[in-house]
Amino acid sequence: MKGYHLEGHQYYEQQLKYKGHLTQIGMVQQKKLGQLIREEYINEKKLLGNNYDINEISIYSSNSSRCLQSANSFVQGLYPEESVLINNRIIQNNLIDPPYFYDKFQKFNSQFQQINELQGNELKVYPFPIRNFGVDDHILNPTLQNKKNVIDQQKKQSMNIVQEEIQQFERELKQIKSKIGLQEGFNHFDVSSLFDMSLSQKYFGISYNLSQFEYDLLNYLKAFQKLHGQYTQYYSRVTISPLLNYLLKLIDLKIQNLISMNMIFGFTHDSRIVPLLQLFELINLKKQKSELYSITKTVEQYPPYCANFTLELYQKQNDQQITSKEDHIMKDHFRIGIKYNGKYIQIPNHQNHFLDFNSFQSFIKNNIVSDQEYNTFTGSNIQTQQFLESFITSKK
Repeated sequence: MKGYHLEGHQYYEQQLKYKGHLTQIGMVQQKKLGQLIREEYINEKKLLGNNYDINEISIYSSNSSRCLQSANSFVQGLYPEESVLINNRIIQNNLIDPPYFYDKFQKFNSQFQQINELQGNELKVYPFPIRNFGVDDHILNPTLQNKKNVIDQQKKQSMNIVQEEIQQFERELKQIKSKIGLQEGFNHFDVSSLFDMSLSQKYFGISYNLSQFEYDLLNYLKAFQKLHGQYTQYYSRVTISPLLNYLLKLIDLKIQNLISMNMIFGFTHDSRIVPLLQLFELINLKKQKSELYSITKTVEQYPPYCANFTLELYQKQNDQQITSKEDHIMKDHFRIGIKYNGKYIQIPNHQNHFLDFNSFQSFIKNNIVSDQEYNTFTGSNIQTQQFLESFITSKK
């Protein structure tokens, strides 16, 4: 990210080539996350079978290379090669020949003929389906017809307060610029670019000898700049509404036993993580600043790579057969637990980590804007009906 500021530096061409894409370190990180989820939800909680079953799990991604690469890397950890059921029965060689003419085919094919009979387990990497929301892509990636104008206007309104905060650390920022070797012309008031550049380089194995405090400082200032300039409370509330609306409807379909999936994964951007941090009050700029010089951190800063939320749906024991037809009574039998980076969080104004579904539903609905308000701000429709209908159809 922001590699174009590093002209003349080592690996400059590589930075430009992979701008906005996932590094190999990122792929390993996502794979390890998949392994951790497998240990908890497959090996321990038995929510899914040990072997991949297309009817148990759905994987969705924003239509972005790094999100698709993240999803693919994650699922390789969730379902390693040995956990994929394959056809071990003996099959005829000609069944694997694709209908493609190649003038040297006979010579090429003779290599296979040396093997008496080919087995199905020659497939070493399973092609897991990674789906896209299509017309409902705004669930994972916010859609604003005039996004740049909206953000520019918000930045203009908050310019003074952001610059005043950054000026308090001008000496430290100049030192960071010097360590990286940036030209004096680089405006260090763009701390978001400075942070992205420094962190991305770190994932390429280049640290510039920046201290942990310097990374924390850039993280805090980026959060300050982003929350005032882009992810304002209103911007976040509006743009997160499609995802929250989708989650409520999806959970409702599961409660009614209208969908068969036991786990659904979505791979998205910080444009979804940051608003969720605000919604659940996990990010606090005042506490972030007070903790800058502290080893212990009690609040989240700008979300790290591979940041993740988990929503768990629980049903009370011995209530597997619910006879009540009244919606609110039926939902009393279900609870919601929410994790951020593997730790249960507490929903604001509620005492317990696990919340009954009706209370969770009320909390979410109070933070979703109306269809008209969403349309006025974004120029698009908040509804996700077409996608949800496809879920029900797939079960039937």
